Amino acid sequence: MTHHDKVNAAVAYLLRRGVAKNLAAPLHYRILWTFNVSVPPPLYQRFLPLALFTGLFCAIPTFLVCVVIETLSDAETETKLIARVISSASLLVPTCLAVTTFCSAYLRWYANVLDLTSWEEYDPNPDEEAW
Repeated sequence: MTHHDKVNAAVAYLLRRGVAKNLAAPLHYRILWTFNVSVPPPLYQRFLPLALFTGLFCAIPTFLVCVVIETLSDAETETKLIARVISSASLLVPTCLAVTTFCSAYLRWYANVLDLTSWEEYDPNPDEEAW
C-alpha cells in the first residue's frame, strides 16, 4: 500500500467517525499530498512535528503579508523599510506562535478523544488477514 492510499484510507476513516473534512485533511496538507509529499494527516502526528509544520504554514504567509504591507508604505530608505518589517513581524509572530500551539494542542486532544493510534501503527485494513 502506498502512502497516498494510506492517507486516503485514514481520511475516509476520520470522516466516517464524524471528523470535519477541514480537520481531517486541512488545505495545506491536501496541497502537499497533491505533490506527493509524505506527510501523515494532522490527527496522526505527534505534538512537536505538528506544531512545527503548522507553524511553518502560519509564519511564512504572516511574514509575507508584513513585507507586502510595509513595502507599500512610504518608507524613505531601505533600512527604514527593513526596520518596519521586523517591527511588524515581531508583533505578528508571537500571535502566530500562540495560535499554532493552541491548534496543535487541540488536534492532539481530539486525537486522544478519538483514541487514534500513531501513524506507524495505523492499519487501514484491520479485518484482512496478514500473509
